[in-house]
Amino acid sequence: TLFPYTPLFRSQVYRATLANGRPVAVKILRPGIEDVVKVDLAALRAISIMLRKTITQLDLKTISVELNRSVRRELNFKREASNAMKFAELFAKDERLVLPVIESRLRSRRVMVMNYIEGMRLTEYLDKCGEDGPEGAQRRDALMKLMIDHFCEAILKHGFFQADPHPGNFLVMEDGRLAIIDFGSM
Repeated sequence: TLFPYTPLFRSQVYRATLANGRPVAVKILRPGIEDVVKVDLAALRAISIMLRKTITQLDLKTISVELNRSVRRELNFKREASNAMKFAELFAKDERLVLPVIESRLRSRRVMVMNYIEGMRLTEYLDKCGEDGPEGAQRRDALMKLMIDHFCEAILKHGFFQADPHPGNFLVMEDGRLAIIDFGSM
């Protein structure tokens, strides 16, 4: 079922099975979303023009231009797939991370297929840690250390990082490893 557009749901992900029996996640760009985004971005530009003289502390023109560029890039799954593959190369030796394997032959601007990763949503994991007393606190702290280590390496060493780090873009595996599942904004 496709949900109505909201800024958080430009695409929908479905679980599927390839002919060889391998489970995959299929990410599909919502039909008509480019037109909706175009209207939203035009409204943002208009608002930023109107507010430039009122809000002088911010460079609203630059913010509007960069947001426009970033959102348009997120609507291209060929770019996202390339980002995911580059990221996987950079972090191939880090066994603490779980990264999707992109099906190169099954990608287009509107569709991307990757291996299915089974894990717990980050917020659910942190809630469970909070319920598990001192042992849960240790698991939470270990995950936070992993995330800090990862982001510092990605930013400071590689200069290539997940630039949309909301909880929905991460899963936590049973063994405490971190899965990163979205590479639209890098």
